Amino acid sequence: PLPPPLPSATPPRPARRPPAPCRWTLLLLLLLLLLPPLPAATFHHEPIAPASSSSSSSSSSSSSASSSSASSSSDHSSVIHYLTQRLMHIIHDIRRAAPQRDASADPAHDLALVFIKCVHHVLSVDEAARAHVDTLRKGLLKLIGVREFSHAAEFHNPSLSYVLPDVICTFCSYVCDLDLLRDPRLLEHDWRCPHCENEYSKFHVEQVLVDVAQREALAYQVQDFECVKCRLVPIECMSLICTRCSGELQCRRQREDHEQLFSILARIAAQHEFEWLAETVRTLTGKP
Repeated sequence: PLPPPLPSATPPRPARRPPAPCRWTLLLLLLLLLLPPLPAATFHHEPIAPASSSSSSSSSSSSSASSSSASSSSDHSSVIHYLTQRLMHIIHDIRRAAPQRDASADPAHDLALVFIKCVHHVLSVDEAARAHVDTLRKGLLKLIGVREFSHAAEFHNPSLSYVLPDVICTFCSYVCDLDLLRDPRLLEHDWRCPHCENEYSKFHVEQVLVDVAQREALAYQVQDFECVKCRLVPIECMSLICTRCSGELQCRRQREDHEQLFSILARIAAQHEFEWLAETVRTLTGKP
């Protein structure tokens, strides 16, 4: 009898990934959630005549592909047209309900502009619809009088973020950056290393954050003044104006940035239960 065959050394094939979502999944999802149902006359589909039995397989496949691409493009244009009309009505309603802002006011506080930036950011997740979404954004920004490439038209994530750089795992020495307020694993109190699955030292992380708070408080207290016009440090410490250009003096570190950093540290202490950090922030800021 022949010996049994040796087991194959070929590694097993990885499981096939699920198919990619539809090109316009996010767009249609937004339509279903935010907008009323589409009317029956929104889309126009022309019936496709069945292919004759005498036609060849190559001609039938090419005709079916061309017809499907034509119908897909017409559906996409119909959805974009309907979405544009609906968003324009919503923006008009927002501008009527919200008080009109002055010409000198900051355009970033315009509710219609915030709505346009949020809708564009959500729809831009679908890479296949990026060109159509950018065209939609351009038209909506033109409607409210904001330039497409202006600083006010840029989207900024409103959620707080604090990235702690170069966190070293004490077990495998793996180095990575941790976002203490946006990382989904850390928000679920999962402090395991992504490389070796061992937990980070929370005491070391808290110690680094306490050191950041103390250094920020010290730097804010011993900072220098600078001139608003020439941006130079005055020579005389007790002078109220710049001795070079008679400009006003201001702090190099803004108070808003200083308070924002301590509010972020307080949020981190409450999120991850860092009692030492919370006590340090309360002591340095004088807030309960």
